[in-house]
Amino acid sequence: MASFTTFNAADLEQQDAAAVLRDNLALDRARFWRRLFVVRFGLLAVTAFAVGRVIPGLSAYGHWVPALLFLVPPAWAWLAELRLTLTLSKRLHASGSTSTYTVVMDMDPV
Repeated sequence: MASFTTFNAADLEQQDAAAVLRDNLALDRARFWRRLFVVRFGLLAVTAFAVGRVIPGLSAYGHWVPALLFLVPPAWAWLAELRLTLTLSKRLHASGSTSTYTVVMDMDPV
């Protein structure tokens, strides 16, 4: 379900409205990079694990460590996204005049 938040920019000072928009754009960029990293590095992690299983004589660390190392960038991007979400949420809560709406789309043909 998609949700969106509205706020009355006229109630905020120019610096506060600019900060909200800046945080929103930063959050959007962080979401883009997280999604990109999850797909790319997830495939690399699966490939590294599969190659580690095929090569005989590797220890357990040789099987798992390369795959886990490929999962660090998506985890880092996810943590950055959480931090930006909290920052934007605090800034919107401080503005006072916000409303959040959830959009439910019915895909059944009539």
